[in-house]
Amino acid sequence: MIFLNPINNSLDFQIKEDTQVGRYLCASRAVFSGEIVLKEKPLLSGPPQVTGPVCLGCHNGLSPNSWLSCPNCGWPMCSIQCVNSENHQPECRWTMEQRNAKVKISQFVTPHPTYAGITPLRACYFKEHKPELWNRLQELESHTEHRRSTGKLEQERFCCSTVSKEILQIRR
Repeated sequence: MIFLNPINNSLDFQIKEDTQVGRYLCASRAVFSGEIVLKEKPLLSGPPQVTGPVCLGCHNGLSPNSWLSCPNCGWPMCSIQCVNSENHQPECRWTMEQRNAKVKISQFVTPHPTYAGITPLRACYFKEHKPELWNRLQELESHTEHRRSTGKLEQERFCCSTVSKEILQIRR
């Protein structure tokens, strides 16, 4: 992929590939300190795997006195705007359609295991409801070999599998 400067049609950046680091952006001119070279909305976002309760619309932390329950699914949220946000739709729809019970989170002090399954659930939602985004997600670098060599791959698989089966009750 080539990035042309819209002002003077010059070639400013290229995406290159390396067997060690994968794809990367390479400048063909000097880049100034503080200059924005790429700005885009993330393809997929979610809370960290290990986190206390956070708003699933904006990912801000929640405390026992600063949240409201999504009226549709029960997930704790920070505002009605976040209840209605596009970010929250995958887990909200899944909770209503598949789980058949609202989520109940009452502990806001320590990490809550349920949040480990949100990002994988959102990715799976793309496969069924937004195939164009699913296809783009499949094009990303997986870094599987690096994650396997550090032990992180098996740790993530175990965590996602446990949360999916036992907490989110996904049986597919």
